[in-house]
Amino acid sequence: MLNIFPLFSINGYRVNIKDWSKEHRDRILDLVPDVQKQTNMGSRIHYTDYYNDSIPPYQSELMKVVSPYIEDFSKENGINHIATLWCQKYKSGDYHSPHDHGSVGWSCVLYAKIDSDVHPSTQFFPSFPDETGCKKGKSFQVEEGDLIIFPAHLLHMAPPHYDDKMRIIFSFNLI
Repeated sequence: MLNIFPLFSINGYRVNIKDWSKEHRDRILDLVPDVQKQTNMGSRIHYTDYYNDSIPPYQSELMKVVSPYIEDFSKENGINHIATLWCQKYKSGDYHSPHDHGSVGWSCVLYAKIDSDVHPSTQFFPSFPDETGCKKGKSFQVEEGDLIIFPAHLLHMAPPHYDDKMRIIFSFNLI
């Protein structure tokens, strides 16, 4: 009889930010500028401040909210520095094509404003194909206020949605 054994595993983490929608969401989102910025990333994103060299106006307030969760993660994984932070807003039809965040560290996505009934969550792709030669994507249901943390090298994308509701995320890298 053949016994199956796993060869590789890639773990991610998910936590829901306590009181995100009641206490924090609107206050922090009000600090995000409401201007459209085109990207050259092979994607269609209504707004991103990824290319902004200055400190985002929401950084201090957002870090107050997520820091306790990042500290718990840091103790377990030896991470001690938030390298970058940005916000992205997606309108109907917007998407972010498959990409990674480099070979070192972790990446985080906070689903700041999302309707899980109409907005797909981040889709992840394995680093290597399965035995049929395919790199099948995988995603999971998220809720508003969920913070996910995953290896920065993991290929991922924001699939398009086709609803009038805006999907807004904050993302940052940990090293």
